Amino acid sequence: MPLPHRLLTSLAVRLNGQIYLFDAGEGTQLGWKKARLGLRGFKLLAVTHLHADHCLGIPGLMMLRSQIDDPGPLTILGPPGIRELITQVQRLLEFYVNYPVHFIEWCEDRQEPAYEDEQVRIFWQPLRHTRFCLGYRLEERERPGKFSPERARALGIPAGPLWGKLQKGETVSMSDGRQIPPERVVGPKRQGRRIAFVVD
Repeated sequence: MPLPHRLLTSLAVRLNGQIYLFDAGEGTQLGWKKARLGLRGFKLLAVTHLHADHCLGIPGLMMLRSQIDDPGPLTILGPPGIRELITQVQRLLEFYVNYPVHFIEWCEDRQEPAYEDEQVRIFWQPLRHTRFCLGYRLEERERPGKFSPERARALGIPAGPLWGKLQKGETVSMSDGRQIPPERVVGPKRQGRRIAFVVD
């Protein structure tokens, strides 16, 4: 049960301003506010199962998100019944939502990954529990290599906008006519980070 200093199950992953949320137990918006996550980047909610301590915070979060102008679409992943739960609560409470909600419910023949965008891929698998439950794995896409300020200085590249361009994978032109490709100052690409969310 939620207590004054103990909130229910929820995990937010913030990556380059985008937020991927796993579960939303009752009072999740309190923890959200306390963590100062902001709502504009909240783009995905993945629900493990339809037990109250994992999903009763969804209506409050959706209403909170509706308080900003043009928050963008929200994707909700979850077990069969997640769409019905949310649409019925919204209908009965008549709360306002100013953004499209896209539901992706588990089904046996669904292709992996369950969700993907330019930053991450999210996979899901059923778990053993008293009712149908999903575990999730978030995989960050391959990351750029590490930028070396020492190499950049040795090549005479001044700190500032040129460093930023190199870090984005762009070749830069120097005032003396030299063309410096990013490979000269950026290491090899790195494997993306991974987070598993497996509960109950």
